[in-house]
Amino acid sequence: MNPIHRQIVVLKYYNNLSEGEISKYLGVPVGTVKSRLFRARLFLRNILAEQKEGVGYDEKR
Repeated sequence: MNPIHRQIVVLKYYNNLSEGEISKYLGVPVGTVKSRLFRARLFLRNILAEQKEGVGYDEKR
């Protein structure tokens, strides 16, 4: 994961900061924080989907 996106994920989900708080902390607009969070979640979703395919996960369960 891109270090910029990783930083946002850590601040949001490990430090429990809001998008507004992250925005102030990093000195970037709230829209930038939201965009980076979206991209980070998309990256993680794709990684998890690849892992599910690799272990023979059956979605019909």
